[in-house]
Amino acid sequence: MTAKKLDIDSIIIVEDAHFIKFVKEEIQTLKNERNSRKDAPAGMKYKTDWFDRLQRENALNSDYFIKNIEAIWLKQSNLPALIRNIIQSVCYKAFTKMNLEYKKK
Repeated sequence: MTAKKLDIDSIIIVEDAHFIKFVKEEIQTLKNERNSRKDAPAGMKYKTDWFDRLQRENALNSDYFIKNIEAIWLKQSNLPALIRNIIQSVCYKAFTKMNLEYKKK
């Protein structure tokens, strides 16, 4: 598969309504998991991690993930590896759900 073909396919994927819906659901799942974790023990606090970083940068939303996933797929992203991996993970789950949705039809 050439880069040009991948580019066209990735544009089609990131604009798909089901893909966008499932990316939003996966991000909401991440937020729910974070919000439901237990408080840190008394006198201690959790370390700042990728979730906090994305939240602080206002990047924990579907627009940010969808805007960056195509560059990640094309290996043209300048994002740190950790953030790329998170975006890939969320978008891979959304892509899998999208495929299952189309198989139902």
